[in-house]
Amino acid sequence: MIDRDQVLSFALSRLRYLGVANPYDTSGRPFSIEDIVAQAIDRFGGAALPVLQQHLPIKVH
Repeated sequence: MIDRDQVLSFALSRLRYLGVANPYDTSGRPFSIEDIVAQAIDRFGGAALPVLQQHLPIKVH
């Protein structure tokens, strides 16, 4: 079972980077919500997505 608080803490720790050069990517593009979601899924697996959807302004298409 995924630890909701751990996922949210991880995502919140990265929110400060929104709109600035992505510190995890050398392309220079701005850091985005999508980057946070991708990193959380990489770290915690697909079960992180429903947690993030409840607390971040994201939609899955």
